[in-house]
Amino acid sequence: MSAWIVSDDHIDLLTTAVDVMAAYQGRIHTPAEIQGIFDMLRQSNYDSVNFRYSEHEEPTPRAFQRLKDFNVTAACLVQTRAAIDCYEYQSCEHPGWATSEAYKLIVNLGEWVDAKLTEGGWVKVPRRHSREGEEWLGMGFTTWGWERQLGLPNLDEYTPERLAGIRKANETMSKYGRQL
Repeated sequence: MSAWIVSDDHIDLLTTAVDVMAAYQGRIHTPAEIQGIFDMLRQSNYDSVNFRYSEHEEPTPRAFQRLKDFNVTAACLVQTRAAIDCYEYQSCEHPGWATSEAYKLIVNLGEWVDAKLTEGGWVKVPRRHSREGEEWLGMGFTTWGWERQLGLPNLDEYTPERLAGIRKANETMSKYGRQL
């Protein structure tokens, strides 16, 4: 397994999503708290890469930069889910990962994103690169290592009617042990 340092933009996306999640749950972070979350997520990623490669790099100080256009839309949520998956993969190498605050926060964020996608009527489809498991529709349009200049995936083609059709096809195919 390999690991790499995700971009600061990637951590900004995750931190913005954590802040939005907290607001939905009735909690408002102070600027110091949100900076602490950003710093914790960066440090955990560095800890993983340092452990994996026996390095001793530390992140240079940087202020959290909130994503101004983050909304609870399918495009933001699907990209956030991809960013969560990437971050977990890149940050899980150090021995303290499974009990870390970063891990708990990322798992909580992933559950919230999944719940919001489910509430919004989004559908899961078979994983693109595996015969097992599912992923959210549109994950194929996301970026694993996200950066601002890449933007969000364009999911406009997935209208409510098309989602309903995919859902119905999945229900039909599940009778035969398969999904579309």
